[in-house]
Amino acid sequence: MKIIEDISPGSAVFHLEKDSKRMATLSSSLSEDSLIIIETKGQVSAELNFEDEGRLLVMYAVNYAMENKLAIKASCPFALSIFAKNPQIGNQEKK
Repeated sequence: MKIIEDISPGSAVFHLEKDSKRMATLSSSLSEDSLIIIETKGQVSAELNFEDEGRLLVMYAVNYAMENKLAIKASCPFALSIFAKNPQIGNQEKK
């Protein structure tokens, strides 16, 4: 499995791929000081389930934001549920 970054002005999209197949995608808006997770979507497969795939992508986005000194927020219900279970990561202000 690997995560592919697709970064462009105003957006950051992360794709989880396995055996060259896109398994899940996380879309976010990106500004010079924040990353806001808008949507996660994926395919349920025999090997993985969306909750695992989505969690990997949310954590990848959180790490991307931290490495780039961005505030991390979410409007996506799935990402908000991950933040609720891990309050230290969600809706962080810029460091």
